[in-house]
Amino acid sequence: GRVQASVYALPFVEDSFDVLLNTISCHFYLKQVEAFSEMARVLRPGGTLYCASLVAPFTNNASGMAVAHPPRTMRRHLGQAGLTVKRDRWIFPNVWLFEAGR
Repeated sequence: GRVQASVYALPFVEDSFDVLLNTISCHFYLKQVEAFSEMARVLRPGGTLYCASLVAPFTNNASGMAVAHPPRTMRRHLGQAGLTVKRDRWIFPNVWLFEAGR
């Protein structure tokens, strides 16, 4: 069934998933490292997070809507959350795919 929850408090036990997919949404996380940390918590050791992210240089903090981070910042945020970036690459204009694991 469908589960709706905050990315900062996922309703799953630790090590629940082998694969997590996050597509074109992480630029809306105002606390990105916290969100990635929660994803890392529910990802099994050896599991993979696939995160497709807008990386165009835009910021919309005034309204609190979205922030697109460059690839180097995304790599740093994923690392601070306890994830290791295995690979990242450009997949569409202004979109990068990050493959990270525990």
